[in-house]
Amino acid sequence: MKKRLVKNLLFTLLSVMAINVASAQTWTNDSQTSAGNEVYVGSEYKYRVPVVGTNTYVWSISGGGTLADNGSSGGFDQATVTWTTEGTFTVTVVETTPDLCSTTNTFEVKVIANNSTITFASVDPTCATTDPKTTLSQTLSFTGGKAPWFVDYTITETDGTETDYTNVNVGTSNLFSKEFTNTPGGAAQVYKVTITGARDSYGVKPSNHDFGTDGDITVTLVVNQNPATTTIQHD
Repeated sequence: MKKRLVKNLLFTLLSVMAINVASAQTWTNDSQTSAGNEVYVGSEYKYRVPVVGTNTYVWSISGGGTLADNGSSGGFDQATVTWTTEGTFTVTVVETTPDLCSTTNTFEVKVIANNSTITFASVDPTCATTDPKTTLSQTLSFTGGKAPWFVDYTITETDGTETDYTNVNVGTSNLFSKEFTNTPGGAAQVYKVTITGARDSYGVKPSNHDFGTDGDITVTLVVNQNPATTTIQHD
């Protein structure tokens, strides 16, 4: 990213702000080193300062990630950092006037390990109950990271119809449940939930599952139908 300031008084630490890209565009100057405010490995943040006149801005980081310079827009000069390594690092912006006078400001960031996990266990097929309907369910849950979690998934109904859901806020867990109509003597009924992506509110993905390399996570709910036993006869 880029940045620079002409007036030292104007260029304070309050000028540098961080945003969680997975949430609404709400800028803040909160510390990213204090307990509970650290950033996770894999998270992406934007940083900005106000643009003054025709000053130019140059951004840099001391390490721990990759930086993209977003340039100036809407009265601010911005940069995006994807944090990839644990440790304490700095985001620095240098502002330079047309007369080549410059000021430098630094913002410290503590990057901690991604401790988030996703759990969506398989469910064994079951026989239909003796009631008119059989209900099966499974819970998708998350630990660690920063709640709420956002999930992309596909539902495949018993008739094969597929519906995609994108960026659904599931908090820290979500119960997927299906009520099947029992049809004695009929074919097994199958309902699928396929998780295609997940991220916490920092945009960090689960540490125990890489959707890019490990693929989707699918839980299949299956109800096998009971035989349509007829009335016993005798001679």
